[in-house]
Amino acid sequence: MKIKTGKQSLALELGRLQAIVEKKSTIPILSNVLIKTTHGGITLIATDLDAWVMTFVDAQVLEEGEACIPAKKLYEIVKALPDASIDLATDDKQANIKCQRSKFRLAILPTDNFPSPPAPAAAYHHIQPEVMRTFIERTSFAITVESSRYTLNAAKFIVTPTLAKMVTTDGHRLAYIEKPIVWDGPDCDVLIPQKTLGLLAKMVESTEPVEFAQFEGKLYFRIGKRMIVSRMLSGQFPDYTRIFPDDKAVAASVNNDAMLAALRRVQIVADDRSHGIKMEVAPGEDIKLGASTAELGESSELVECEYKGGEVKIGINATYVTDYFSRMVGADRTRMMITDSASALEFKPVTTDDV
Repeated sequence: MKIKTGKQSLALELGRLQAIVEKKSTIPILSNVLIKTTHGGITLIATDLDAWVMTFVDAQVLEEGEACIPAKKLYEIVKALPDASIDLATDDKQANIKCQRSKFRLAILPTDNFPSPPAPAAAYHHIQPEVMRTFIERTSFAITVESSRYTLNAAKFIVTPTLAKMVTTDGHRLAYIEKPIVWDGPDCDVLIPQKTLGLLAKMVESTEPVEFAQFEGKLYFRIGKRMIVSRMLSGQFPDYTRIFPDDKAVAASVNNDAMLAALRRVQIVADDRSHGIKMEVAPGEDIKLGASTAELGESSELVECEYKGGEVKIGINATYVTDYFSRMVGADRTRMMITDSASALEFKPVTTDDV
């Protein structure tokens, strides 16, 4: 294989693959990127066996072929090269990279050992990129990091002809969002693995439409010249509809930026393990936030609010609440709702229809 391509475009696409490349895999081939020449350029493929990422780079193909090259080292080399044309040539044992006065040689592996990507999907249906981008921003923080909790290590994604929803939970908190859409495909109710969601987040930064498909137990996301193929998780996701009570005795509206700043300040002296702080709301008063530990001391903040209801005093996990407010891009205010001191606290952006 022999190709000539630009530094910026190659570095960008190699960077997108790094999240899926296995750094310390017991299967050496998974630490490599498969590069294949194609019409008008090269296709880059990486996998961890649960998901595949495929992307395209414009290039001048001087000699057709394919090669498995160490993904991390190739990315580090390309990123460090001058902003100029790169020559990449391979034989059976090594890859040679040249750019102006720089030369590198990397050992490569046989392409026969690289796992074959899943069969292509038959039919794709469009989702607006801003919908998918907002869904991921507003819910990904609540996915559990415990791999043993299989079905919680994913986002529940539901699509009907007029409405899309995404739900995540780690067993302690739950994030939910819905938006009206125009959907020409069949109803969809799937679990998207956390890692796949992270890969997708890096690819929905543009205005290109997201094309989605399900095929033979796999989820397919195609954005322009890039594609993610992921296994679809199976299992029972918790019944999230029971979390939202119909009646809310207390509702307080706060400015998102003011609340986020206050939470971050108060949390400085909160317990490092529980991250617990106290919150008090009462008619005609500002919200009171406070934290104290015997070893460090105490902190308190007042946050202006619009309030309706009786007096309520509760303890909250400051990290959980900060995660919410830090992701409310595009929303100025939040309505905090609670039934009583023993019930769950609900947050909802005021300026949008999202939950």
